[in-house]
Amino acid sequence: MLGYRPQKWFNMPWSKRCEALLKLLQTLMPILGPEDPYRIKIIWTAVTFYYEQEALRWLLRTTHCSLDGSVDHSTIHEALHQRLLERDLCSMRLIVRKTKNLHFCARKGYALTGFQTPTMLAMYDMNMFQLWRQILCELGHDIERFIRDELEEGFLRQEGWTESSMRFLFHVDIPSYSHPAPFELRFPSCQRCGRNNVVLGAKLMVDLEWRRRLRDIRLRFSDRLPMSSTGDQPDNPVPDVSLPYKTVCSHGCQDGICVAFIYDDDSVNEPKFPLYHDPDPMEWGAGSEANGRGVDLQETCPTNKMPGAFKD
Repeated sequence: MLGYRPQKWFNMPWSKRCEALLKLLQTLMPILGPEDPYRIKIIWTAVTFYYEQEALRWLLRTTHCSLDGSVDHSTIHEALHQRLLERDLCSMRLIVRKTKNLHFCARKGYALTGFQTPTMLAMYDMNMFQLWRQILCELGHDIERFIRDELEEGFLRQEGWTESSMRFLFHVDIPSYSHPAPFELRFPSCQRCGRNNVVLGAKLMVDLEWRRRLRDIRLRFSDRLPMSSTGDQPDNPVPDVSLPYKTVCSHGCQDGICVAFIYDDDSVNEPKFPLYHDPDPMEWGAGSEANGRGVDLQETCPTNKMPGAFKD
């Protein structure tokens, strides 16, 4: 999986790499039984390395155990970070079906803090959330019960979400739209710092325009703002204010400033958006990102030429 990953440059189209990986999997995976829990790690790795379509679907269909992992290695969380909802809806549907606890709290990588449920991740982006609730409905989940179970985890409730606001969110008409950000391998790049999302360990980008809409829904279903006469939809829609950037990094841009959750407060005013300043290249360490592109650790590690060092 590491050798055929899309971040590795060699003269083989992506489709051919996936075909080659599928042949290897079909040869080696029978060593593990269909209910062997080690298959969960292999599927998680396949998702992490951006594999999709036939190779990933074959792995999922031949695995008969639950995909519920650990707080640091959750397949469904990784799939959301890798935008499988947009890239491969069929594989994502299989992952959701094979995950017992859809309200499990996990984080992205052992070194990062912040626990989130799959729904909280899907709420980073409008298109992602639309597809998330579509899959839940297609698989026959009771949305009312799903909302109650989600709020019982506590994280969304701490942010001010209630059953009324979540119910509105799961039933309101959400139009799909095209990301204004530049794409690479079907991943939107950050409009603030230019970082792309095709490096290993990348996190899901945040749609600021959508997050502003979420804040409006959350606040208008609280006790702070009045409801409309119908009692089902809040008054005062989101103001039509142009944003300096819309798609941004969820874990801080390359200048160390995070604006992804600038709308996660209880204010009804528009926030001030900090300008982006290019960091000093001399301060970038090995494995950091330059000009929005991931620097391969194998190219920067001073020990990669030592005998026995792992290197492609």
